[in-house]
Amino acid sequence: MRNPPLSAHVRTLWRTILMGLAFVLPLLSAHQLCAQGGSAPAPFTPISGSSIDSVNLETGGLQVAIPLWSIKQRGNLSLSFTLRYQSGGSTIKKQCEEANGSGGCNSWSYPLTVSAPSVSVSDNITVSLTTVDDVIPNSDGNGVLVVGYYWQLTTPDGSTHKLASTGSGTFQATDGTGWRYNENTFILISEDGVRYVFECQFNPCPANTIPHESPYESVLFSYVEDTNGNQIHVNYTPPNTSDGLTYFGGNIVSYTDTFGRTIQAPPTPPSTGQSSGTSGCAAAPLTPLRSSYLDGAWIQW
Repeated sequence: MRNPPLSAHVRTLWRTILMGLAFVLPLLSAHQLCAQGGSAPAPFTPISGSSIDSVNLETGGLQVAIPLWSIKQRGNLSLSFTLRYQSGGSTIKKQCEEANGSGGCNSWSYPLTVSAPSVSVSDNITVSLTTVDDVIPNSDGNGVLVVGYYWQLTTPDGSTHKLASTGSGTFQATDGTGWRYNENTFILISEDGVRYVFECQFNPCPANTIPHESPYESVLFSYVEDTNGNQIHVNYTPPNTSDGLTYFGGNIVSYTDTFGRTIQAPPTPPSTGQSSGTSGCAAAPLTPLRSSYLDGAWIQW
């Protein structure tokens, strides 16, 4: 039996290509329609223009993320670096400057914060945690009542996730992403079981005694570990010592990967900073604001 002529192979190839296009093009068209006029995105969800750029709906700034290189690791871990550009942006928040004593406000200010463009190279493993006061307005309109706190997680892509208390020092993401944090052990766990281990940023580790706030407000990311025990450690600049405490942190200088190799960190560009101002409100005497706590304690400024 003879092999079919080359032209038959070519016809078969083109037939396969055309069938593939017939399947793919409707999907691309539908995707474009969804991007232009489909269902509305969730509030403040970045609008993606392509695989590398998006627009921050809160600030109006352009965000670009370009993958640079990736270093193969053991297990389920990877170590990769991304070039990130943010065009900057601005936010305006309305705040009360003079309370009227009955839950209302006599005058308002509109602080404007403008962030400058920035360029950075970031890894795919470093995450950060910080505490945020959970507050409600005071009944007299003067300041706020601190009713508790939550942890805010910032992931390598710059997105933030609120981790609310589930009791006994444990917290869970409220946005369905599956992040869980235990402030007693300093361990953050992702939905797929990867552990992000933190440590107290000070030595000795001071206990926070302010009511309704976290006992440990300053934690520093130390290493990531997959379900098989493979680890990538982050190495920082030497610690600073002041006021009898040793402060850990600063810039990341290198990584110790799953093979025990030392990977030099990319350089840290200088900060471009931000500016702020107030507009939209006539000058008025300022009423001291007060943060009150459930046990009757308060802080005024």
